[in-house]
Amino acid sequence: MILRTYRPCDCEELADLFYHTVHTVHKNIVTHASITAKPFFEKRGYRVIREQQVERQGIFLTNFVMKYP
Repeated sequence: MILRTYRPCDCEELADLFYHTVHTVHKNIVTHASITAKPFFEKRGYRVIREQQVERQGIFLTNFVMKYP
């Protein structure tokens, strides 16, 4: 295998490849999105199923169970 030097455009290309692969293979995708990530997923067609509180190291965080489509 030959590896080449990383190029900044690689990140966008890999993200697109991952996104299209996941959405082609799986039709019912569920994620647990943080408040910060919620708009990212909404712009891509996910909808909120429920809001929930999760505890991490004694701190309660709000996240959202989201489903596509």
